[in-house]
Formats: sequence, C-alpha cells, structure tokens
Amino acid sequence: MKAILPALLLAACASAPVGEVPVSVAQPEFSVGDQWIYLVRDGYNGEVLRTYSEKIIAITEDQVRMRSSGPPLDTGSTETYRPDGNPIDILTPRAATAVRYTAYYPAYVFPLEVGNSWQQDVVIGSANSKNIRAVLHGKMVGWEHVVVPAGQFDALKIRREIYLDDEEFWRWGTVASHVDWYVPGIHRFVRQEEHSEYIEKSGRYPNNIRRGDWTITELLGYAGAATKGAATKP
Repeated sequence: MKAILPALLLAACASAPVGEVPVSVAQPEFSVGDQWIYLVRDGYNGEVLRTYSEKIIAITEDQVRMRSSGPPLDTGSTETYRPDGNPIDILTPRAATAVRYTAYYPAYVFPLEVGNSWQQDVVIGSANSKNIRAVLHGKMVGWEHVVVPAGQFDALKIRREIYLDDEEFWRWGTVASHVDWYVPGIHRFVRQEEHSEYIEKSGRYPNNIRRGDWTITELLGYAGAATKGAATKP
C-alpha cells in the first residue's frame, strides 16, 4: 500500500498545460553560472533523502561542465555533459556516486517534439561496478502542467526505458524507467522519476518481480541566464 499512495499523489500533480506550448523545442543555450537546486525523495514513502545543487562552471565547444554539491554526501564534484545537456559523466541523485555513459546518455534528442521516439545503445559504468551494455528507448510523451517546490510549470514529459544486459543465471536483465518533466525556459527538468526492476528465473518464487529504488527529484530553485523566459504559472 505504501507504494500506491505516493503514486496517486504524484499523478494528481500533473494536468493539462495552462498556457500555449511550443510545437518544437530547440537545443538549449547554457551559460556559465546557471544553477539548479534539487530535492531528492524516496518514491515509496516520500522520505527526503538529500538536496543538491548543480552549477555550470565551464563551457567548451563539445562539453558543459557542472559543479555538483550536496553536503554531507558530496562537497563538490565535477560533472560532464554534452552541449545539448545529455549526460556523459554525472553523479546519481541518491548519493555522490559517479556514473559514466559511453558515448553518452541519450536523454534528449533535439528538437523536442511530441511523438518523437529514438533508440540508442549505451555503456554504463562506475567505480563500484563493471561496465554494462544497455539499450535505451525514448519517447516524447506530451505536455503537462506540473507542481514542484519551485513552482508550477508547463513541462514536456519525456519517458525512457533502459534494458540492461546484466542477466544472471538466476534472474533476467534489469529494466529501468526514467521520466523527465522538461521545461525549456530553464533548460532542464523540474521533476524526474527513476525506478528499476528485474524478474527472478527460479528459486522459491520464480517469475517474482524484484523492484529497486524509486527516486523522485524535484526542482527547489534556479538562477542564472537560463531562467530568462521560464514558463512558470502562478
């Protein structure tokens, strides 16, 4: 029951867009000094896990570098993104654990347009685990009006299903689901949900679904050049 109630509450926060929304969203133009602050919660029980900030510290022709800080877990680490905001080397929302995507994690394919979909292979690695191959399927679902701690926004819902090649003799491969609510005016998501699961092959409970962490990340605040024209509704 504890997993059902938060899901119902989250669903109630999304509704039809309040204002006009664009047909197409172009690649963002980041600026040094742009900063976003996020709150991380457990999706099963609503427990607040941490807050962290991400601030752009350098921009080159092929990379955007951000400083991620969220004491006491992390007092300042550098993350690397592509110019379009797709992650290359980033930290996980729950802890200061670096994850590297090769060549990158295809979170967004610009221009963003409702109905567009894509598929791409990616290799996922970290200091705590071996490299894992995966296939990502992404889709632009549609526009929704959402409420987060930073305010109310008309946001583009983007869903990604990631199929990991980590099958074992006793279980099938992991399937992860990532959903973003992306706001063009701030060049990033205002809410993100991540969860995963796998199915056991045998044992006491064959075909039993084993669920992993359910993480909800929401925008607390933002500042910098990227905030100009943010589609916020009162």
